[in-house]
Parts: sequence; C-alpha cells; structure tokens
Amino acid sequence: MSQLDFSTTLGNAWFPTPIFTASGCASSGKELAQFFDLRDMGAIVTKSIMTKPVLVGRLREWLKHLAEC
Repeated sequence: MSQLDFSTTLGNAWFPTPIFTASGCASSGKELAQFFDLRDMGAIVTKSIMTKPVLVGRLREWLKHLAEC
C-alpha cells in the first residue's frame, strides 16, 4: 500500500504536511516537542513579522482601532 502525499504549497513555499500550529500556541515549538515529533509539522506559525520597522505611535493607533472593533 502506498503512502498518501499530503504535501501542500502556499504561495511559493512547499510544506511536507498541511498541519500548522496556530499563531502564539507554540512559541518556539519546543513546548510541543513533548507531545509529538516536530518533524511531523508543516510549519510553526509565528506572530506577525514585518519587513520594515513600525512606528510605535502608528502601532498604538492600530491596536486602539482593533480594540474598538
């Protein structure tokens, strides 16, 4: 019996499985290692990562806006 291929792509990135953590649930991933082999994960999702620095004032405005929603 052959194994099923669950690999997937997201944009130009290829992942061996479609199983991703939810942002913030795994920190660096070490916390999950006690439960299963991390190599079985497709990816560990982090909090937001930006290519350019965000001005603190603008960030505060954005967070205030989100809190009001």
